[in-house]
Amino acid sequence: MHELSLAREIVAIVDEIMLQHPEKSLKCVRVKVGELNPLIPDQLQSCYEALIADSKLVGSRLEIIRIPVRAQCRKCARDFRLEQFSFCCPHCESTGLDINSGDELMVSEVEF
Repeated sequence: MHELSLAREIVAIVDEIMLQHPEKSLKCVRVKVGELNPLIPDQLQSCYEALIADSKLVGSRLEIIRIPVRAQCRKCARDFRLEQFSFCCPHCESTGLDINSGDELMVSEVEF
């Protein structure tokens, strides 16, 4: 299960942050996930909840923020959002694209 290993990584990152703030109580962990990432948000949420059940992170929530796929055309240099993963420039129909966002997976914010 891919989501379980990702949830473990998230918990490990947050545990490191918590070591720097032992007096604080964790409320929320925000994670940015690009639309190209194949994870299933509900499964990631369930795995996170299971992993924190008996830890100092208990009671915190995981907020998943989906990041749209954006690209720039190498031919006409236009920036655009990729719709339905049609890897073709909507302006000049070139397939020479650079992906600028949409493949992220990162802990973006920790709220105490």
